[in-house]
This record gives sequence, structure tokens and C-alpha cells, in this order.
Amino acid sequence: MAGATPRAASCAFIVVFVLLALCGVEDARSADTVAAGRPLSGDQRIVSRGGKFAMGFFQPDGGDAGRWYVGIWYNNISVQTPVWVANRRMPVSDPATSRLAIAHNGNLALFDRNGSTVWSTDANTTAVGNGTVAVLLDTGNLLLTRASSNATGRSSAVLWQSFDHIGDTWLAGGKLRLDKRTGVIQGMVSWRGRGDPAPGEYALQLDPAGAPQYVLLWNGTREYWVTGDLTGRIFPGVLEVAAWGGSAGYSFQFVDNDVESYLTYNFADNSTVCRFVMDASGQVKWWFWVEAMRSWGLVYAEPKARCAVRRRCGAFGVCSEGAPAACDCARGFSPRSPASWGVGEYVGGCVRDVELMCGKNSSGSRMAEPDRFLEMDGVRLPDDGSLAGARSSGDCESACLGDCSCSAYAFNGICVLWHGDLVNLQDSLGGATGRLFLRLAASELRGTGNHQKWRTAAIAIGAAAIVCLVVAASVLVVHSARGRRISARIQGLSAGDGRVIGFKYRDLQSITRNFSDKLGGGAFGSVFRGELSDRIVVAVKKLEGLRQGEKQFRAEVSTLGTVQHVNLIRLLGFCTDGGDRKLIVYEYMHNGSLDRHLFRAPTSTSDTLSWAARYRIALGVAKGLAYLHDECCVLRLILAPSPISAPLSNFLAHDSVVVIVRIYRGSDARCVRAGVHPSPRERRAHTFGRSGAAQSGDMADVH
Repeated sequence: MAGATPRAASCAFIVVFVLLALCGVEDARSADTVAAGRPLSGDQRIVSRGGKFAMGFFQPDGGDAGRWYVGIWYNNISVQTPVWVANRRMPVSDPATSRLAIAHNGNLALFDRNGSTVWSTDANTTAVGNGTVAVLLDTGNLLLTRASSNATGRSSAVLWQSFDHIGDTWLAGGKLRLDKRTGVIQGMVSWRGRGDPAPGEYALQLDPAGAPQYVLLWNGTREYWVTGDLTGRIFPGVLEVAAWGGSAGYSFQFVDNDVESYLTYNFADNSTVCRFVMDASGQVKWWFWVEAMRSWGLVYAEPKARCAVRRRCGAFGVCSEGAPAACDCARGFSPRSPASWGVGEYVGGCVRDVELMCGKNSSGSRMAEPDRFLEMDGVRLPDDGSLAGARSSGDCESACLGDCSCSAYAFNGICVLWHGDLVNLQDSLGGATGRLFLRLAASELRGTGNHQKWRTAAIAIGAAAIVCLVVAASVLVVHSARGRRISARIQGLSAGDGRVIGFKYRDLQSITRNFSDKLGGGAFGSVFRGELSDRIVVAVKKLEGLRQGEKQFRAEVSTLGTVQHVNLIRLLGFCTDGGDRKLIVYEYMHNGSLDRHLFRAPTSTSDTLSWAARYRIALGVAKGLAYLHDECCVLRLILAPSPISAPLSNFLAHDSVVVIVRIYRGSDARCVRAGVHPSPRERRAHTFGRSGAAQSGDMADVH
């Protein structure tokens, strides 16, 4: 008996070990799964198998304390960022007494403290009953599938998925979809506001006509911006996406068949953390995570003109492109929610400080003064006006005054009336202007009330200050003020984020001091030194002798923007808004060109290049040429020391010539010929694209 004890103990140990191992496997498989009998409650959560996403109860930043939601967010970044919310319309008050579970009918459902169903997947689970599981994938997609006992714990029978119910965020692999059988369009819908995931007023979706583009809509009906048809991986309305996304390895795809049409996108590197968001401001924004800064970086926002968003400032709000704050209330109005306006949320609009009389001609024993009109000059008139038959300004005013629902009128040969809330008011800033007459209570214009007294005092003080400034002004002050205005116009044109920036011609005139600091010139134009508002020095090249149109020029700039290598100077921006003038902006190398260091007599011993430095320069040039010829299919013809810049850091060579390229397209090949100059050493060569299709061209020997 004593001899048997060790063998029995050994067998028992093996059995226990195997059971523990199997339990560990089951725990690992269930960490990303909600199954029958294993609900989520309180601070419990599930995490996708690769650890990228998590799901559980959460409170949005800025939300009310008693409002909890079930959502999916990024698990491996420091800022909790929801990408999908289950119960957008109906929060629960306490996660500890609520639970997310597989219901008796097999659907994933959220139950409150009373056991009432708050939200459900509502899938057809008749064939499987409650034999279902909810699985969170590393794509951020939540699947409801038939329970499986195979080795992976997965099933191909997808009954429901969150990617078919996108909220305000479009993740890689998700679809903006049009179901041709039902006519249902799946798109993104903004949050109602900061801290409130309920559906808002703005949506992004595939063009209902089936074109390969997406559109922005207000209230599901009013279109206010489109991307243009997708061509390859470029949307004409979003040039920045092509420039940044090419280096990030993303790709768009449009699928059109008898069943559906949809847009989707993906990244070559699955570790990329990036998202499209339909923002509550009415702009669609593309964000990517910058781990070094532990924050989100904005790639682009559309539409760029913030006042192009319909109802951007709500009722009786006035939008301005140039002011620090996008919106202000019209005179006689105040923000409906000052707290929301304080955080940049303006869609709630403004309310009247004093109610209109609206035909109430008596107040006690005294006759009430009728409403009056405030003249607003230099504004862009809102749409949705209605024509009236009045033939004079006075008759038009009377027509509005006689209708209690009339809020404003305008007369310019014809009478236009606006009824109800006045929306889409905008300071024109030199564009098409109009004169609007806004209806206010008489007391607002008579000067009674603290609001009007404050405005009168402000106007008086402002007028006195203007007189003093005019008297004290000098030529130096005038020039200084002009410089500040120019600097303000080019704020935000920093080229450090890797995108191709569209500059205005007047901005390039400013940063180059009207092209006064010439660095050099060549066959394709002259190069000038420029300095951005954030002290970044750039080189601005005025191109000459180019014959292609603006569309071709922008396409070629987009292609060059994707060419990025440590040994190549990067293209930063371009300009085409100066008529036939075309300019490009690229990095500036403070050490000058290489020929100055190779061929000119050194002024001191420290100026002499060592053989090690010369070797590093030659190696850098070779790496740059290899990248151009082999990796991005760019053929660089003539090479001389003068267009090679010598950076201060270890003399790593940059091929600094950046000129407009000509793009050759084969069946599925594309080659770019850059910097073509005639040379006695030219010889015939063939350029091969990725498909092997040959293109004939000229190539100079490089020594």
C-alpha cells in the first residue's frame, strides 16, 4: 500500500494539471465572449483576442453622472475612446444592477435593474434558440454567432454584427452601404453633443444615387458636402487623404453588385489605430493615434469651411470663418445653452432676450410699441426664404410685420421673407453680401434694458479708441498691424505632419517677403526662401514653362506627396490659386548644396569633408536613388552635386530637386519621371512598372 501511494499521487497530479490547463483554455477563449450564463455587469468587460478593443459599461467624457452606456472602445491606448455604443438612445442609471447577457431567445440584450429590456440585437435566432455567443473581434466588430465547440471557438454563422449598425465612427473593414433590395442606407450618424451618444443631426453615408462617393447630410435630407467619385484611392474633394494615406498603407474599395453597393477601407498594417468620425459639429474627421504624444492627431476635417455645415450655429446664430469662435448670437439673442457654447457646441442655437409683440397692441392701459427691424449689412442671406408680392422695401417690411411667424425680410428688387427660426446666417467676409432686416422687440432697438445699454457703452468706447489709434498711428504701426494680419492668415500651415498642404498665393507672398530672398534658379523656375508662422523655414519654387492643367498638376502633386524617404527632401505643399501660376513648397536644408562642400576651397580645417563623411554622402545618394527607381517607381534622370543638399546631421544626403512629374500609366503600372534635363550623356533605356509593361524613356548615367 505504501508503494502505491506515490503512483496514485502522480496520477492525481497529472489529472489536476490537465483539468487546470483545460480551464485556462476555456478562460482564454471566453475572455472575448459573452455567452449564456456569463453576462457582463458593473465594471466587467470583455477584450478582443489581440487586446485591441474592449467592451463593457462606460460613461462618455462630459456626460451626466447617472447615464451609463454599453460600448466598444480602444483597449490599448491611454484615452478611452468609444467607437460603438449599443444603447445610444436609452442609457441605464446603474451598471452594477444592469447586465448585458444572452437572452432566452438567443439575442444579445441589455437589461436594467428591473429586468426590462433596454436594447437588443433583434436578430432572427429562431433556428438556434439561446445557443448563441457574442464575440468581440480585433477589428472592433461585435458578432452574434451560433455557439461552436470547435478548436477556435468561432462559427461562420453570423446572425448579427455591429459593423452593420455603425454609430458615429467608421472603423477599417466597416461598410458605408446601400442595400439595393431594401433601399436601406447604412452610414454614420453623429452624437447629439459632447457626452451624449444619442443620434444627432448630421450623417455621412454613401451617395443614395449609387455613385462611389460619400455625402454629408443634415437631418437625413439636406446634402451640404460631397467627396466626389472615388478614383483609385483618391477622392477629388479630399486630396489630403491620398497624400497621408499613401504613406500609411491604407486603401479604399468601392463594391457595386446586384445586391449592394458599399465603400470600405483597410490598412496594410493592422496595428494602425485610426478612425473616421462623424463629429457633432457637422464635420467628418479622420483621426490617428500618436503614441509618442499619447493623443489623437487630426489628419483632416471636411468640409474645411466650417460655415458650410448646415445649421452650424443653430437658430439665430451667426457663423464666421475668420473669428476665433465659429458662432455668435445675433443682436437681441443669447445662447440657449451657455455651457454648450463654452465647449464649442453651437447647434442648440440662440433664443430671444425679449419676446416679440406679434400683434398684441395693448398692454394694460397703454398701447404697446410694435416690433421693429435691425438692419444687418454684409451678411450672406440664409436659404429657405419665401417670395412675397411687395414692390418696395416699405411694403416688404409691412408684409413681415403683419405676420407673427415672420422673423426677417430682405428687399433687393424682390421681397423675401423668412419664417420661424432663422438658420445659416453667415458673415460674408468679402463674398456675396446682402442686407437683412431682423425682427426684434422694439425695446431692443430703443436702447432700454441692460443688454442694449452695454452695447451702447461698448460702441462708444470702441469709437473713442479708434479715434485715438488713428491720431497716434504711424507708418511703423500700420506695417506692424499688416504683418500681424498676414501671420494670422497663415496660422496652422505647419508642414510637420506629413501632409501636402494647399497654400494660398498671398500666403506664399507673405512667407517669402514677396519672393525677395532668392536661393537659386533652374530650367523649371526660381527658388525662394520662406519662413512659416511657426519658424519653420521652407523653400518655395515658382514653376515656369509648365503646360498641364490644374487637375493634372494636383494629381502629380498628390503622387509626389506620397514619396517619403529619409534621404529625400519631402514635398510639403503646393499652390494653384494664382491664375496660371503654380508653386511648390518643400523642405529647406540650412547647410546648402553639396557642391559647395565638395568643390569650393574650405575657409577652415573644419570645413573639409573627411573620407568617412564623403562615404556617408555617397551612400545616402545611392539609397535615395534606389528608393526612387525601385520602390516608388520614380525615374530621376540627371544628377549633379548642386541639387543635393547637405543637412547638418552627419551629412546624410538628400536629393533635393523637387519638380513636377509626368505620370505614365500602363495597364496597371505607374512610373514617375522627375527632373528631366537634356544631357550629352543620355542613352536610351526602358522603364518597367510593377506589371512588367515597358515604357520607353531617357535615363542619364549616374557616376
